[in-house]
Amino acid sequence: RGFSLFRAEWLSREAIEADGRLSKNSLARFLRRMSDGEPVDDSYKAQMLPERVISRRDANGFAEYLVKWQQLPYAECSWEAAADLPAEAITRYEAREGGETAELDAAVVPKEPAAPPPTAWVKKDMELEVA
Repeated sequence: RGFSLFRAEWLSREAIEADGRLSKNSLARFLRRMSDGEPVDDSYKAQMLPERVISRRDANGFAEYLVKWQQLPYAECSWEAAADLPAEAITRYEAREGGETAELDAAVVPKEPAAPPPTAWVKKDMELEVA
C-alpha cells in the first residue's frame, strides 16, 4: 500500500489473512474467480514500465529518480533507486537535463515557433466601432 506497482510483492495466504478482514475478503473473491475460470488480468505489467524520469535527488548518499510510470497519472509518480531503473530511462533524463536537447526529446515535445523581434512588429490601427 502506498507504493508503485514496481515495488509490489507476492504475499503468502497467511500474510494476506493476517493483514485484516478487507484483505481476507479480497483473497476469497480472487480465489472464487479463479475457480470459476476467469482469466488473470495482466494489464498491471504495463504500469511497471517507466515512461520517463522527471527529477533526481540524493537520499542518504544514493541517487533516486522521480519516475512517471506508463498508463498511470503524474499523481502516481514515485522515487526509485537508480539500480531499479533501466539505464535508458536515466540516460534520457541526463541528456535532457544536461542541456543537450537530444533528438529523443524533440520527438516528444514539439517546439513553439520563436516570436519575431520587436523591430519586426507592425502597429495596427485600433479603431473601435461603438454601437
